[in-house]
Amino acid sequence: MVDLIQYKQPPKDVQYIPMEVFTTMHNHRWVLKLSCGDLVLRKIRYVDYEMLTERMKILHPEYSDYSAEMAQLRLKEKLGGLTAKEMDRLNELSVLLIPKQYEIAALCIEHPMIKDGNDLGIFLSALRKDERTEVYTALTLMQIPMYSGVLDTAMLEILKNYGIVEMPKLADITQEQVALLLEAQSKNIEKMNALMEKAHNG
Repeated sequence: MVDLIQYKQPPKDVQYIPMEVFTTMHNHRWVLKLSCGDLVLRKIRYVDYEMLTERMKILHPEYSDYSAEMAQLRLKEKLGGLTAKEMDRLNELSVLLIPKQYEIAALCIEHPMIKDGNDLGIFLSALRKDERTEVYTALTLMQIPMYSGVLDTAMLEILKNYGIVEMPKLADITQEQVALLLEAQSKNIEKMNALMEKAHNG
């Protein structure tokens, strides 16, 4: 049974992320050619990241405090600058959080098999200096959004109902896909609240 959905053409000034891009993000792979072989990268799976976060809370509860303190210092640096002592502390926090960053970065690697941050450190140490820089850059890119725009959830529902697109399985969906869905959901709720308020006020 297919539900009938009324769809209005989106405003021309709104940039929407194409459905074929959104629904296949989890299948995208990037390959770096290194002296030791190919390095295959992917965007981080949402489930993997959440599991790592929970494990970190248990094994390294101090990381949450370090991250919070670093965020405060970054904000102060942006707003008005830091004292020499605060800058030293910021650098110290960056070093303290390297193991956490390695653990997160390891989630971006599909091949070769990298189990955790320790494996990643061993792998990086085996690379040439120029390759290491290239890998650092690539791993950073894997952890930031690659697409800007709004997810058109109305169109997504239409395509799903008619079997034109298939949503990724929860185990495969990436952080970026989840973030786009949550953002779209938030905007839809805002629109519904605005309509309800308008109807209530007459």
